[in-house]
Amino acid sequence: MIVRVIIAEDVGLPPRHLTRLFRDYEQESVHATLLHIRVTRAREALAADPARSVKQIAHAAGFRSASHFTQCFKRIIGRLPGETPADERVEPVRP
Repeated sequence: MIVRVIIAEDVGLPPRHLTRLFRDYEQESVHATLLHIRVTRAREALAADPARSVKQIAHAAGFRSASHFTQCFKRIIGRLPGETPADERVEPVRP
């Protein structure tokens, strides 16, 4: 899993400075942005392969448990992972 310290090291900034810059430009924390990206990618995977279980998708997206994934998914997407239609088009996540 990518964490703030690793990102800070990669860009050559102290972690606190990275956090401040990130909030100034993105209006949310590094953690919140990474969580949103992981949930969006999981949503894409659910739509692309409805035969895969929520647990498989959760683990592939880096969540330790399906229940934590489900909570995050519901908070960000607004519905449960199992309620995602297979034909739903999802905007690609920015790199």
